[in-house]
Amino acid sequence: MADPVFCSKLSTDFESFITQKRAAGYPYITSAKVLGYLDVMIAEKFPNSEALSKEICDAWIEACSRLHQNTLLRRVTPVRQFAKYLVGTGKGAYIIPCGIPHKQIRYDAHIFTKAEIKAFFGSIDQCKKSPFSQWRCYVIPVIFRLLYTCGLRSIEPQEI
Repeated sequence: MADPVFCSKLSTDFESFITQKRAAGYPYITSAKVLGYLDVMIAEKFPNSEALSKEICDAWIEACSRLHQNTLLRRVTPVRQFAKYLVGTGKGAYIIPCGIPHKQIRYDAHIFTKAEIKAFFGSIDQCKKSPFSQWRCYVIPVIFRLLYTCGLRSIEPQEI
């Protein structure tokens, strides 16, 4: 996955920050993508800005406000880290306070009964051929069995 191409006046700072994170051992792929979205917003709405201001951060939070609470947290955290980096390099930046957004929502795991698992896979095995994908009826049962037997998260089969 390619890094975003930064185009705002903060582009050099974004690139240096991501380089530093990766040098410290973090893959920084998803967060780099988030910072790419922020960069696009800055270039469009604040084209002359050379600093990460409160106004920019407020606009970012507003733009992300319709997202799920956990997604919003994943959109704000890299911006907060970037601001701390800027301050650490002697540049001015607004650091989004902790608690914005609120804490991540935690979910309780559901342990399926044998009957629920049997019903689930029975239903999946009934998957019909689709006019849009002739292989769907074969792929879907395999993906769900892979998730189940290997303990993968739902996003991981596409990485295989």
